[in-house]
Amino acid sequence: MDKAKAECTPVAAHLKSSKDTAREKVDPSMYCSIIGSLLYLTASRLNIAFVVEVCAGYQIDSRKFHFYSAKRILKYITGTVDYGLWYNFDTTVILIGYCDADWVGCSDDHKITS
Repeated sequence: MDKAKAECTPVAAHLKSSKDTAREKVDPSMYCSIIGSLLYLTASRLNIAFVVEVCAGYQIDSRKFHFYSAKRILKYITGTVDYGLWYNFDTTVILIGYCDADWVGCSDDHKITS
């Protein structure tokens, strides 16, 4: 992965994650290891939290598509390794809320994922 081409987004916009049982299974220990590392990384990289959470939902029955999605997140991190959060201690905090009205977020069970 050292020489992998960096991705500009952690997930492809046109792809939807699903429980596709027709695709080939991958080694669950490798996939769980990658997801565990990404979950640890979400403490400082909040921009990947949602994508990693979606990938973590497929740890039990992971397929090649899910493995490629996890690798894409790693490629995104490779390209944004110099990004970070800056917390300034003397500013006031303004809380802004966001609501996603995608009522059928997950096509597998038709539950909201946000």
